[in-house]
Amino acid sequence: MISKTLSRKQVGAEPGFQWRGDEITRVEGLSDAVFAFAVTLLVVSLEVPKSFDDFYLVIKGLPSFAMTFLLLMLIWYNQYKFFRRYGLQDFKTVVLTITLLFVIIFYVYPMKFLFSGMFTPIMDAIFPDLPKLKVNIVASVWDIRNLMILYHIGVIAVYGVFTWMYRHAYSQRERLDLNEIEIFDTKVSINVSAYFVCLGSLGLIMAITGGQLLISLSGIMYGPVSFAYFWISGSKFEKKRKMLLTKWEISAENMPI
Repeated sequence: MISKTLSRKQVGAEPGFQWRGDEITRVEGLSDAVFAFAVTLLVVSLEVPKSFDDFYLVIKGLPSFAMTFLLLMLIWYNQYKFFRRYGLQDFKTVVLTITLLFVIIFYVYPMKFLFSGMFTPIMDAIFPDLPKLKVNIVASVWDIRNLMILYHIGVIAVYGVFTWMYRHAYSQRERLDLNEIEIFDTKVSINVSAYFVCLGSLGLIMAITGGQLLISLSGIMYGPVSFAYFWISGSKFEKKRKMLLTKWEISAENMPI
């Protein structure tokens, strides 16, 4: 199991944050199985090429597959770090995890369809002599609007669950005996998850109320807006964490043996 391997090698570990989830729990094992199933759905949707034309179509569909796979892995890694950090197995954590898994399974094909529609014109323009991809999401502005609304709701749902999970971990800080750095990192995780909820909500409003241009911008904005957010806030968070880490290391050195 990949979670067990990464956990044993301390992949994702951060100085000053003690991992409380050393063992892979049943709920995390279920999560790994569901994520693997989601990736399988993506692979199964790709038919084995029966000719060179079919082979070229698979190659042209690679960007949309890669983007969907990347998003799934980012969500999986976020959940992996949550379980490593806190090791929570209570009822609330189980319910939130199951909710997240439900959203993931439901959104696999809509995500793939959306990215296929985005990359199809680009790949057809780059390789005009190859067979055309049979993907058409521009049937009408109404269809694009509905697709973007579905996408934004997915972003809100996924990061809404993560916000709730990290808030739950923060509420258990005394029981988990979180130190000052761990509390700070938990607050940062809450803020980052809440940021994506707000960004998804903004995109949802744009898609519902706007015209074709605003609907398109509601999807494109994730990249530049997120870059600006993490560029501005990332250095601030990192500076504060380094100060806390230095303070924590000095306290550890001064502790009696």
